[in-house]
Amino acid sequence: MQQKHLSISHKARYHTVGTPGPKTKYVWLTAHGYGMLSLYFGKNFEFLNPEEHYVVVAEGLNRFYLQGVTGRVGANWMTKEDRLTDIENYLTLLNSLYLHEMQPLVAQGAKVMVLGFSQGVATLSRWVNQSAPPLPVENIHKLVLWAGEYPADMDPGNLAPLRQIPVYVVVGNQDPYFEDEARRNGLKKRYAEAGIKPFEFTFEGGHTMHQHTLQQIMDHPGR
Repeated sequence: MQQKHLSISHKARYHTVGTPGPKTKYVWLTAHGYGMLSLYFGKNFEFLNPEEHYVVVAEGLNRFYLQGVTGRVGANWMTKEDRLTDIENYLTLLNSLYLHEMQPLVAQGAKVMVLGFSQGVATLSRWVNQSAPPLPVENIHKLVLWAGEYPADMDPGNLAPLRQIPVYVVVGNQDPYFEDEARRNGLKKRYAEAGIKPFEFTFEGGHTMHQHTLQQIMDHPGR
C-alpha cells in the first residue's frame, strides 16, 4: 500500500476581534489550545480596545467531537497521525492569515503580537521559526507562549528567530500540566539550553487564559 497526498483548495475558518483601521496600534496572531474553537478563544481578547487592537484568532484545521460522536466540538492543530502534513497545512494557513489580515496593518505601523495557548504554543513557535516567514522575525513585537512550550523536535541550536524577539512564558500556578516543580524547572531548562531568556509570568489559576496577566504583558516594556 502506498501513502499519497493531494493538494486541494480548502476553506479555513477563523475569527477576528476589533476593528482594523488607521487607529490600530497592535495586530495579533493567536492560536488556541487542543479541543478549542476560535469563536470561544477569541473572547479572551474582547477586553482590549477594539480601535487599537485587531486580533486574528486562527482555528485548527482538524475538528472533532470532544466526547463520543455528538455534542461539543473542538479543533486541534495536529496529532501524531500524518503530523508533518498537518504542520505544513497549518503553516500555510497562518502565512495566509498574516498576508490577508495583518500585513496591511503592519504596513501602516501596527506592531505584531503573537500569542499561542497550550497546543497553540507549539503551533506558533513553528510559525515564528520557519525558514521563510512572511514577515521578518525582528518585526514581532512580543511572542507570548502561554501554558505550553516549543516543540520537542525543534533543535535548540536552531532557534535563532526565537532569540531575536521578546518572549513571554506564562503558566498558571495551578495548571495541571505544570503543577510538578520538576516539570516547571524542566521548562526553564529547555529555554536556557536554547539561549532564550524569556520574561516569566504566573498567576493564580489553572490551564486557562488570565486577563490581568495579559494586560501586564501588554504593559511590559520588553527589550
